[in-house]
Amino acid sequence: MVGRGFDDNEIIASDELRIHSDFALPLDHPLIEELGDQKLRLAELTGLTFSFARIPIDVYLFRDRDSFGNFMSKSNAAFADRRAFFVKSDSMLNVYAVWGDRAAEDLRHEVTHGYLHSVAPSLPLWIDEGLAEYFEVGPGTDGLNWAHVQHLSEAFEQASWTPSLGRMESLYDPTKLTQTDYAEAWLWTHFLLSEDHTAALVRSQMQRYQNKTGVAWTAKVHHLVHDPNQRLLEHLQKLKR
Repeated sequence: MVGRGFDDNEIIASDELRIHSDFALPLDHPLIEELGDQKLRLAELTGLTFSFARIPIDVYLFRDRDSFGNFMSKSNAAFADRRAFFVKSDSMLNVYAVWGDRAAEDLRHEVTHGYLHSVAPSLPLWIDEGLAEYFEVGPGTDGLNWAHVQHLSEAFEQASWTPSLGRMESLYDPTKLTQTDYAEAWLWTHFLLSEDHTAALVRSQMQRYQNKTGVAWTAKVHHLVHDPNQRLLEHLQKLKR
């Protein structure tokens, strides 16, 4: 139990998603419906089957930064400076977030993690974050995260970044990810989902991870795409234009 007030404000957003808050949140709030529907969009994009999900995703919303900080200082001090985060165990998938100006963005991102880990808990970190960054910008945007386009364009022009899917696959500690790591994870995800043959690879790979038979991505992508690093940069320039 998180604390007093949460049990009195529970909303069932979907079969897997339960929203709790320490303030009165309208049952018909559009973001609640959107988060419930997000599972369907994620399934269509990735080919994941959510009927196998057995652990509910509990989302705890705090009315302001102070209430969030007070709770975090007692239970998850390492995350006290964040606006939102996702934690999991063998029997728990929880999202904690501040109900503020960026709540929609934060919740889309963290709930994506919840949906993914409910059926494919061993996903590589880069595709897990890439999809969360893809979905955080909301429906109707085709996953275009403009802040990442700007960041990577500037980093490439300044010779402080070059793409490498192999480097992405080597990432394993979410606490050590940089802004560039998040941005590149998003760009690879957006690029692979932008063409039919690579989008089919994404669905195939995601289903493998759901069935616990996942294999490395780099060789698969190189087999389908000639010079994928260069193609990724071309995709970035296309998005920038």
